[in-house]
Amino acid sequence: VKLAVRRMNHLAGLHLNDEDILSELQSDEDRDLFKAFRQDYLDLCHGVVSGEPQFQVSRASLQSSGLRALDDVTLFRFFSADCRSGRFQPAKSKQRLLNALRCR
Repeated sequence: VKLAVRRMNHLAGLHLNDEDILSELQSDEDRDLFKAFRQDYLDLCHGVVSGEPQFQVSRASLQSSGLRALDDVTLFRFFSADCRSGRFQPAKSKQRLLNALRCR
């Protein structure tokens, strides 16, 4: 997966649209996997998280799960972290994401 350095910045509020993120993926299958990964995270957050992604979040405002609004760039970084031999592993990426959120 070719990812430009400028897109590795996971600051919330970095305004990239779906086409920007999706253009980094090589195939329709990979784009569909990312869309499903993002939707899975949004489904987990439904009714728990509100608001826009923010660079800094107060611990007091978070639930023990650590779930919070995330931008597509951050989701894409987690999605890409477990790509091996050109194959994405969304289940592993989701677990990595949830573990990271719990720790923070």
